[in-house]
Amino acid sequence: MSLLRCNSQSHNMPGQKQLYIAFDSTTDAIACKDLLTTEGVEGRLVSVPREISAGCGYAWRSPLNARPRIKALLENADFDFAGIWEI
Repeated sequence: MSLLRCNSQSHNMPGQKQLYIAFDSTTDAIACKDLLTTEGVEGRLVSVPREISAGCGYAWRSPLNARPRIKALLENADFDFAGIWEI
């Protein structure tokens, strides 16, 4: 699985990309939300943007600057995710 996939289209404000983590199951999405919230990572669980055609319908959205911290936390996570996108 690739930890980063880039897309040049913007889902939020023009020129402001966000980090999206899509999940294969709702259980994994909630487990990730619980982990990242507990660790104080800025972000929230949202519907998967149209640009992403993977997962259960939920994604974690965070600012791009949270990527290094999220990547470190996900390396030891006890759940699966479909991928990470910048859109």
